[in-house]
Amino acid sequence: MLKTLAGGGSLANFSLDDLVECEGGECEGAAPRWLAAVWIVQVVDGGVEPALGSVRRFSDVGDDHPYVAYVERAAELGITHGCRDGLRFCPDDTVSRGQMAAFLVRGFDLPPAHTDADFDDIGTDHRFVDEIAAIAAAGITVGCGDGSNYCDTALITQRQLRTMLTRGHAAQVATPVVDPVEVAATTTTARTTAIPVRRPAVTTTTTTTTTLPPAPTDRLVNDLVTVTRSGVAAITHEIDVLSGDWCQAGCVNVTVTREPAVGGARWDTTKNRIIFTIPQGTPAPSSVSFDYATDNSIAAATVTIRITMLAQPVDVLIDKSYDIEHLDNQSFRIDLGDILVGAACAAGCENINVTNPPDKGTLSDYDSDNDSFTYTIADNDDVPDQVTFQYETNDSSSPATVTINITVRPTYQHIAVGNNFWCGINAKSAIECQGRNDDGQIDDIPAGTDFVEITAGQDHACARKTNNTVTCWGNNGDGESADQGSTTFKQIDAGYNLTCGIKTDNEISCWGSNTDNARSNAPGGAHKYVSVGDKAACAIDNDDDLVCWGDNDDGQRVNVTGTFTKAAAGSGHVCAIKSDNTAQCWGKNDRSQASASGGQFSALSTANSISCGVKTDNSLICWGSNQDGESDKPSGQFSAISSFDLASCALMTNGLRRCWGAPYFGQASAPDASFVSIDGDTWTMCGVKRDKSASCWGRTIDGQANVPNESFEQVTASAYHACAIKADDMLACWGESSANKTNKPPGTFEHIDSAPIYSCGVKSDGSISCWGAIADNQDAAPSGVTFKRIASGTFHGCGIKDDDTLACWGRDLFGTGITSPPPGKYIAISSNRHHICTVKDDGSLQCWGRNSSGEATQLAGTDFVAVTAGLTHSCAVKTDGTVMCWGDNSYSKASPPAPPTGSKFASLAAGDQHTCGLTTDGDVICWGITSHD
Repeated sequence: MLKTLAGGGSLANFSLDDLVECEGGECEGAAPRWLAAVWIVQVVDGGVEPALGSVRRFSDVGDDHPYVAYVERAAELGITHGCRDGLRFCPDDTVSRGQMAAFLVRGFDLPPAHTDADFDDIGTDHRFVDEIAAIAAAGITVGCGDGSNYCDTALITQRQLRTMLTRGHAAQVATPVVDPVEVAATTTTARTTAIPVRRPAVTTTTTTTTTLPPAPTDRLVNDLVTVTRSGVAAITHEIDVLSGDWCQAGCVNVTVTREPAVGGARWDTTKNRIIFTIPQGTPAPSSVSFDYATDNSIAAATVTIRITMLAQPVDVLIDKSYDIEHLDNQSFRIDLGDILVGAACAAGCENINVTNPPDKGTLSDYDSDNDSFTYTIADNDDVPDQVTFQYETNDSSSPATVTINITVRPTYQHIAVGNNFWCGINAKSAIECQGRNDDGQIDDIPAGTDFVEITAGQDHACARKTNNTVTCWGNNGDGESADQGSTTFKQIDAGYNLTCGIKTDNEISCWGSNTDNARSNAPGGAHKYVSVGDKAACAIDNDDDLVCWGDNDDGQRVNVTGTFTKAAAGSGHVCAIKSDNTAQCWGKNDRSQASASGGQFSALSTANSISCGVKTDNSLICWGSNQDGESDKPSGQFSAISSFDLASCALMTNGLRRCWGAPYFGQASAPDASFVSIDGDTWTMCGVKRDKSASCWGRTIDGQANVPNESFEQVTASAYHACAIKADDMLACWGESSANKTNKPPGTFEHIDSAPIYSCGVKSDGSISCWGAIADNQDAAPSGVTFKRIASGTFHGCGIKDDDTLACWGRDLFGTGITSPPPGKYIAISSNRHHICTVKDDGSLQCWGRNSSGEATQLAGTDFVAVTAGLTHSCAVKTDGTVMCWGDNSYSKASPPAPPTGSKFASLAAGDQHTCGLTTDGDVICWGITSHD
């Protein structure tokens, strides 16, 4: 049996007798955790090979592991709780004798010993004292060496594992014969005295005839009875209790000595089976037990049956969210594959009835052809965040509840991009803004639902109402947000610190900065369109002629011929749409931003060194610079566009908003996958998936998305590159390679962390090794010290030493003491450019360094388990799986969501303007700046 298990072969035809097979030297090796799980489950479940369910509790035991079903079954039975952080099983780690005691007590459900362990090396405060005492009292262990010690830290060999399991199984039916294997394998000196047997004495009876065979064995019939109609149909199951060769006298008569609490049990002499029955109309319990004896047994045995309820509908939370693009008359189908999973609907479910409809919207009758319902939002009805309803099937005994998360993707009529913020007029004609708020761009949004046009500049925005009056908010240092009173306008546009509009009398009016006379030199006469750039502006008059004024350093004011419909003035160049819908550009062209693309256009926008346009076929096109992804426009059908500096946003024809460029890199838009760890910095995020592959997202124009096709244990991401520890503990790096950022050092590593232009790692010997652009002693970790974790900042580094204290080194740029860590012991550390946050061993938080936005503020409490440091904010995970954030909250990066129902946050990673959390289910949830939303 040992050879079969260790070689990964079949586990069929199991019996306890197989465990005595231990030939050659293979059984002297230490037992790995996966082998312990397999053998214990085999013994506890009576040799029944477990079925693989849908739950995966451990990130390192996936579907490709040969014994995943046994590991999951061991967790289900409570035999194992995982290793280290509880999210992994560590299948290849070895098992100590102390850990084995815990496994055995849980597996055999051993009673407490009501005494200490009675071993010299096991004190009353020992972690496993109760478990070791219990297995000693049950006769499973006799100690090690001369029997005075237990040797709890010694590794269990495969032979010892077999011995303990054999004794544990026999403990309740007879006095086991002392097998010297367990003792011999841990003895290092010759033994001169007899080894005491540490178990209760058993009284034996001597007769003048023959010795009675042992009692029949307790049996666990696990998950063999499947109920398809709870409380409706009768349940009958045949149970073979006469396995093995103990029934020497033939066992003609088997008597049920204690009836089950529900149903009945009887011996069938024809089938040599006990027949267990629950009559029709009797609800089935989750488990049932009864006692039986044979005609020659010395005691009764117990049969326990676990009953699986397959048909009963269960409460369901549908994981996927539904997107609703418009608020009126929206319908979407609810596929019953999301509800009736597996064999839950065993009788066919021809009839599905809604017993309690949702509070909002309507749910159709069950569509048997498509196995679905249709949920509809009525006219002007607010879309709820969640909707629930109850349903029952034709074989249900009670209804179940379905809960559906609904994600509302807002639609907009107009959109405008400013300097790191955007504003839009939504479907209800109200204004929404997100992003920078240092001048009230977000807080001072005007109320109302009567807006028809919006524009944004450097630090301010203006909007036109249905009565054509204009209101502005944000920075007003140059009068760019000045009150326009009752003046009415037909079109407005904002530049950096200047705003202009076409009044309803067709005259141009401007307010704000007058650099290069951009405000005072606005032309007179009747005009129908105006566009404002940095220090120049252009307008189209009623004859379709175009005129520009203001700054001319880059030739923005050249005289252009032809007739025009729209213009877009940028930082140093101008583009315009001619009457034939083609584009013409002029001015600064160092990045080809004034080299107009061909084709026909309906809208244009210019900013800094880019130009973008909506073509007449509703597609997008951009030209010019692409250093930060500003020309990487999304695909789809579009109607309008707005750009500023290196960022752009466009409206789709269905009203949805899509943004790209800096800072809209998508770093908070995690891919749809299951992860075991995540890391990120600045604009890039990376994670290791459950299948050990890695994925990166966000700013990947330097090649960060080109992840090698290998297996990884940990990954770290930075602004321009990423590195990872492979399955063989060697390093891999990819991305921008200048300054040796991807020139990984040789050797094996335990932990790594990256700063924007360099990386450091803890090697397997505990030393620190760094690579990349290092100019401020970021690699100057103290010598002769061993570490377990590393955190890299822009100018400094910090590490948790093997004694759990901290050491920091490098440059203290702002004189905040960032390289002088506080005393204490720590379990977690995270550093961004200028501050550090940690979790101490008592669960409290400790932060230090630059605190310009409150990011290094000390929070009270001792219930924290993980922490991350962003650029100007910080976040931490609490023991209940929720997240707390503090510091700068622009872009809502410090406003964490609640964890999903039934899940918790386990770890965090933060960049400049975003935060991501990894849940215990392996999902990545991000908040802050996103792309394409």
